[in-house]
Amino acid sequence: MERLKYIDCARALAILLVMLEHAIEVTEYFGWPLVITSKCFSTFHMPVFFTAAGFMLALGGREKFSPNNYLSFEKKKFMRLIIPLFVITAITFTGELAIGESSLSEAGDVFYRMIFYPLSSPAGHGWFLITLMNIFLIFPFIIRLCDKSKLTLIVVFAICMMPASLPKHEYACFLELERTRWYLMFVLFGYYVFARLEINRRGNMLAALSFTAIAAAGCMQVSEWVSAGQSWVTFEVLRLMKLLFSFTGMLGMFYLASCIAGRGGMIKAFFSKLGRFSYDVYLYHLIAGMVCGVILFKVGIPEEYSWLMLIIIYAASGIGSFIFGQILRKSRLLSKIMLGS
Repeated sequence: MERLKYIDCARALAILLVMLEHAIEVTEYFGWPLVITSKCFSTFHMPVFFTAAGFMLALGGREKFSPNNYLSFEKKKFMRLIIPLFVITAITFTGELAIGESSLSEAGDVFYRMIFYPLSSPAGHGWFLITLMNIFLIFPFIIRLCDKSKLTLIVVFAICMMPASLPKHEYACFLELERTRWYLMFVLFGYYVFARLEINRRGNMLAALSFTAIAAAGCMQVSEWVSAGQSWVTFEVLRLMKLLFSFTGMLGMFYLASCIAGRGGMIKAFFSKLGRFSYDVYLYHLIAGMVCGVILFKVGIPEEYSWLMLIIIYAASGIGSFIFGQILRKSRLLSKIMLGS
């Protein structure tokens, strides 16, 4: 059970970074937080969720991957991921209608993009749900192949690490297939490798912070080199370096989470609770942040206080989505429809 607390703490750290990145997008505050989220931590906060997903699949045993259980496994994941995606898209689209940014005639296109090009839909953060659903659809088959031969596992990892097959083309975003290929690597890592690492749950907090900070700095430096323009060979070398820093930063966050989980008190309780309901927060934090942003815009906060808007929206998106999730969980029907559980 302690292991689950440590996974929850890692999810909490990741969702705090996700909320910061989205709060910056809402406020359009392009100060130092933007640099940190876009060039440092953005490369490894989402891998934390995918690695944790792979680890939890490993804990659940392999019976669910058998041919007899395939349909029930996929049905459960569909209810967990896709039904809430329809809900958050409908809510976001309704909000856009209310403020005049969309028209009812666009409804068909909105729900088409929700599935096939989720990043361009009103609920753009739904890309995570589509990507995870794609992975779950193929994961039982991949596991059966990889269990027969470790060479197959190595080949799958190599395919996931290959350069984007459809760079700078709209079809690269179709059904989030490129992201599916990339994040499948982290799910497989969580499934096969992560459980064997035995990260010390009572490690040194300063060492964990330093480890993560070094990875973040490395990611930022590589991003700077990539943006400067390089040859194809150099670009691929930099891409592999960034992948290395991504794994390092992700493991640093898990290491930091293990330090938090190994201690008592309010900090552990906060991160454990937030991590446990991080899915609720992920689903509705952007909606809560946008509602708060509209209110602040109506109030008319001066542009020089955009940093204050960032703080308010950041807090409101987290607290609002958490409370909303807790309210939904009081109704079994609403919880199933809007949270998938």
